[in-house]
Amino acid sequence: MKILDRYVALALLRGFALALVVLTLLISLGALVKELDDVGEGRYSVEDAVAVVGLTMPERMLDLVAVSALVGGIVGLGGLAAGHEILVMQTAGLSPLRFATIALKTSIPIILFIGAVSEYGMPPLSQEAARRKRIATRGPDAAITEHAIWFKDGNTIVRLGGVRDAHVLEDIQIFHFTSNDRLREVITAATGSIKNRDRWVLYDVRHDTPTTPISTSTIHEIPSPLSTSSLDLLTSPPELFSLTRLWRDTREGGPAADNADLHRHLWRRLSRPFLMAAMLLLAMPFALSRTATSKLGMRLALGAVTGVLAHIGVEAVAYLGTLVRMDPVVVAVAPVILTLLAATALLLRLR
Repeated sequence: MKILDRYVALALLRGFALALVVLTLLISLGALVKELDDVGEGRYSVEDAVAVVGLTMPERMLDLVAVSALVGGIVGLGGLAAGHEILVMQTAGLSPLRFATIALKTSIPIILFIGAVSEYGMPPLSQEAARRKRIATRGPDAAITEHAIWFKDGNTIVRLGGVRDAHVLEDIQIFHFTSNDRLREVITAATGSIKNRDRWVLYDVRHDTPTTPISTSTIHEIPSPLSTSSLDLLTSPPELFSLTRLWRDTREGGPAADNADLHRHLWRRLSRPFLMAAMLLLAMPFALSRTATSKLGMRLALGAVTGVLAHIGVEAVAYLGTLVRMDPVVVAVAPVILTLLAATALLLRLR
């Protein structure tokens, strides 16, 4: 029986991977068409549009894992059904409950994959894409080169070697000029962080002026050398944060509106793997049905429609939850519970 379990699990994984790749590529193609509409704004080019779409593919992939689980489950088991392998397995004693158990076990490596992409893949890539587009469309006072990000804000020029996790700055150089364009001072720091948007904390600092000796310090706090509009080019919305960043920020608290927004995104991110597992379980009744209309094409179409409707439903619940200020835990968990109940009810009808 363990051999059959592995055989079914591999079929589910292949179906999930195929559905995820195809759906991600299709949605990315639509996103590219949309990005091309912005080409020509500032310095935003076709190359930038392609780069932005490529960098945001992990984000798009995470949004599609639930639908991919449903469609992929139907594709994977549907292929076995087309060769009458499902019928042979059922004759050998594999019940719908056994198939459901295999599906839940199969969801474990997928959940680990989702967690890795959500924590390490999506945040830095999506943040870089958003930053690249904002700076390219900003105008001549901001630019991204191969090794740095440059800003000109009044009589100040800021060079950043990189930005991590939306608020940690690396390889910082700040050039202050006088009103007649003479260099007044240069501040160099290995790293820094944005504190409350109007203050920067710099580490391993070197302070140089034309008239005084070079001075150094381990930690130095300065007023933000960039205006709010320039800082907006560097910061990212909470939906692009890593899970650890969301968890840390919700624990630290802050303004009520900001903290509520962080909680919504945190619980939505945490519920995503469980919704995927529930959708994979929901695929079982579609794939195991023996009705006259249960040909693979019909089951796939029905499953795809169900997946799209479920995706729209989840987005609608999240939007309505934001409007009426529902508990973010309820908003995140409700779709998972409803999907599990629907899958359980349909599986019981197959017994």
